[in-house]
Amino acid sequence: MKRFSKGKVIITAAVLCISLSGCNLIKNSGTSTTTAKQPVASEQIGNADNVDTTDYIGNIAESTLIFNQDGSILEIAVEDFGSVAYNSGDLKSYIKSSVQSYNEAAGEDRVTLKQYIDQSGIAKTAILFDSVESYNDFNNTTIENGLYNMDDANEIAESEEAATETSEEATSELSDEELAELGLEKSDLEEGGVAENTGGAQENFVDKDGNSVTADAISDEYFMIIIDEDIVVSFDGGEVKYVNKHATIVDGTHVKSNGTGTAVIVYSK
Repeated sequence: MKRFSKGKVIITAAVLCISLSGCNLIKNSGTSTTTAKQPVASEQIGNADNVDTTDYIGNIAESTLIFNQDGSILEIAVEDFGSVAYNSGDLKSYIKSSVQSYNEAAGEDRVTLKQYIDQSGIAKTAILFDSVESYNDFNNTTIENGLYNMDDANEIAESEEAATETSEEATSELSDEELAELGLEKSDLEEGGVAENTGGAQENFVDKDGNSVTADAISDEYFMIIIDEDIVVSFDGGEVKYVNKHATIVDGTHVKSNGTGTAVIVYSK
């Protein structure tokens, strides 16, 4: 199941749903809206005396998590609304309000909206989280980031193996009619068999050149991220070493987590 970060969900919910509770984000008569023909509207966030003019978003076109050396995470959330018309000012206010409410509840500023861009029906935000813990708390996710641990990596493989076995056992009990609805036949199950979970499964990885590596062959001096979101993962100052089957290495500092399972990304600092 694919999960989406709250930064992306905030934008989507604001535009598509909030109008039901009184916020005029969806186009209404007499309101200012953003459509596919509008130019860029970009705002750097800060107070009047100390505005941060850094371009955090740059040319990023896909939702991305940037893991910084100091432990913070910069999330670039990108949402394309196509032909949907919405009020960009209200959308920006809603996002700022969501961040403010979280910080007030936390008792300190853990999350900061750094930048907001709106262009041609595409809304982008740069939100800085002071830690992985704050990111998880804000987004209700379970990302892990720490030293590489072979046992943790293998536990993921064992869990997936057990889930596959359970699924195949359940499928084998279906009638011919039920199998037909799924596009299967009894012979398909007989040929494939039901996988036996013998325990001790090892997570398999690949490096940037496509070479296979087992979990026990990876140095425990590396670090790893465990994530199940459909998102690009980037490292500021780190280098990607290995990924499991639920992620693809784009280059030395970027990985695409596909959101179809739990991705394990091994990297060096």
